[in-house]
Amino acid sequence: MLPYTINEVVEGLQTATLTEGQHAEFKIYLDTVKVDDLARSMISLANSGGGVVVIGIADMSFPRSTMKGVTRIDGMPDGTRDSLGKELPDFISARVKNLDNWWVEYGEYMEMDIATVFVKPSIHGMSYVYSASDKANRSFYYRKGKDIINVRRQFRTVYKYMTMDVLISCLENKSWRFWEPRKWADKYESRFYCADYSLLNAEPDSVQRVYATCVTRNKNNEAAWKVYAGKEGMQAHCVQLELDLSALLDELFKSRCKIFERKVQYLDEYKILHLHETTNASYEEFFQDFDFGCFLNLMALKRDAYTYENEVRFFATEQVTEDRSYGKMKPFYKDLTIDWGKVIKSMRIDKNCSDSELIALRYSCWSRGINPVIKGKKLPGSIPATAPSMNQVDVKLFNIDDMPGRKSIVIER
Repeated sequence: MLPYTINEVVEGLQTATLTEGQHAEFKIYLDTVKVDDLARSMISLANSGGGVVVIGIADMSFPRSTMKGVTRIDGMPDGTRDSLGKELPDFISARVKNLDNWWVEYGEYMEMDIATVFVKPSIHGMSYVYSASDKANRSFYYRKGKDIINVRRQFRTVYKYMTMDVLISCLENKSWRFWEPRKWADKYESRFYCADYSLLNAEPDSVQRVYATCVTRNKNNEAAWKVYAGKEGMQAHCVQLELDLSALLDELFKSRCKIFERKVQYLDEYKILHLHETTNASYEEFFQDFDFGCFLNLMALKRDAYTYENEVRFFATEQVTEDRSYGKMKPFYKDLTIDWGKVIKSMRIDKNCSDSELIALRYSCWSRGINPVIKGKKLPGSIPATAPSMNQVDVKLFNIDDMPGRKSIVIER
């Protein structure tokens, strides 16, 4: 049972029933609190079931000479109280996502002024912004035993390829469809999702039903462009969306699902085929102390023949753990609500789209607060009066095989 009052914390400390590594993080601060360090502890606690950070402010039995930075001997330092009362809330509001259910209480333990920061469990994966000036520099914190595991992402923009009809459907439905890995076309990728883990000594809920989608960090990807073209109707036209990663994560975290992110790791085909064998040199890396994080790492493996994709994957799970579908539980997908007007930075669209197709896209964009500015194209129809107040998104009519400049050149000597 987690302690949720200062009296419960003090009693737990006195009776030694509250121990570090279970529901508490112990910190000693004799000056101001380092809010970034404290926020990291709070994030890891929220991701691991909640808990309390106990901050020892000042031991009254200490000689004055050892109390460096303490502004008052007879009570809590002013700097620490200010940090907890203002700096910490401001920091979390500006640079931490989904850490909402927490509060601070003050008390005394063994002649020491203490502050206790209570953190309730998070229902989402937690993200922390390292740089105040660059919201794309985020870290996801997860706890494994007493160890904090973090995964850093150092990019601002990602790209999503899809067909024109899928884009219009996404805009109209205000959603993004995530698919269960069982439905992935590449069986080298779905084999770990469909594998039998019953013989593995794994933590509870390590293997569960997930849904996924992918993006790329590459602006120019000929293979991806051509994969989403060549059919009929609107399915014959590829669309590339330039997405603001920070805004995208903000939107995904608003969903009722838990969201996780992985950068795809590209391995030799033979290694993927034999990775599950205990004699494999990489077996322990992926299967030792197996938990849900390890399971997602397997979902982010791909053959090195696809290294050019430079792919990032987002995973979603229900709040209540679900079993994998085993091919019977439908649907095989989940639609997550997205405010596309906050996420899309620009678009590239197949230049062979007809005017009617572009008009259909334009109306769908307007309905979602996006004003598509199609360069080099004047379409019939009136523009709504509210267009200037919408999110202005540049749309370029594009062909991946087009070559700029003159088509015919002369080679000089």
